[in-house]
Amino acid sequence: MNVAFISDLHIDLNESFSEADFQTVFQRLTDEKEVQQWVIGGDISNHYRTTFSFVEKLQKTLGVPVWFIPGNHDYWEKEASEKHTRDVYQSY
Repeated sequence: MNVAFISDLHIDLNESFSEADFQTVFQRLTDEKEVQQWVIGGDISNHYRTTFSFVEKLQKTLGVPVWFIPGNHDYWEKEASEKHTRDVYQSY
């Protein structure tokens, strides 16, 4: 089984690549390397909603399971928090 692992994407802070660019790369690697599962080791973004959305889109487009381990940035919100970190944790 081919399992791919990546972490620390920080898609919302990357000035060189858009979220769509990341999705395109994931799809290309999935196809080229015959990836059967992805594991993302945290810090996809700096807002839990952006992280959820990204993982959901990957699940739908890649056609393979995408596992996600939340990192500290996935719990964090730069602006005034609408949820307490504990509430975000429970969402995961």
